[in-house]
Parts: sequence; structure tokens; C-alpha cells
Amino acid sequence: MDTLRPLPLFLGITGPSLCIAADAFSPPVSLSTLNKSTHEKLSHRFSRNLAYFATNYAFLVFGTIIVVAMMHPGMLLYAGITWALWYLHVIIIREDVRLVILERDLNEIL
Repeated sequence: MDTLRPLPLFLGITGPSLCIAADAFSPPVSLSTLNKSTHEKLSHRFSRNLAYFATNYAFLVFGTIIVVAMMHPGMLLYAGITWALWYLHVIIIREDVRLVILERDLNEIL
């Protein structure tokens, strides 16, 4: 929670009118001065932004997942079934469980 920043700072808005600040989207380099270190400058700026607003981005992703899950409850069911079957697979492999159906060992077949 150390990286949680105020919403106006995160969105780049100023004042009660909720207008976007002029310097909110300032480019890291001008388009006329592209040099060898432009990629380094962009990656450094991106990593600093991600570190500065990490909690804000986490809340944004979490909120999006919640909204999508509420809109598609079947997706939660499919994801739960997939997770349960994958977990069952992990336990079967780890514990070396023999799968026998109709007196046939499925481990030999699979």
C-alpha cells in the first residue's frame, strides 16, 4: 500500500473541473531527437511509472477482473472446474496414484 497514489495524480487530472493536466502526458523525448538511448529512456520511464503507481495498477486490474467476472458468471464456473482438474492432475502425478477403471490401468494407456 506504499505505492497507492491519489486518484487525480494517477489519472493526471487537476482541479474540481476534472480536466486533464497539460503535463500529464508529456512525451519522454521529443520526436525530433531520436537517438540511440531512446529505448533506454522509455524503458526507464515505464519502469519508474510502474513502480510509482504499482498499487493503483493492481486495483485497476483487480476491479476489471471483478467486473468481467460479474458479467460472465459462467466463466467463473469454467475457471473453477479447470483449476480443480489441474489440481487433481498435480496430485495424481505427485502421489503416483493408479487410475483403474473397469479393471484397466489408465496410467499404462495414457
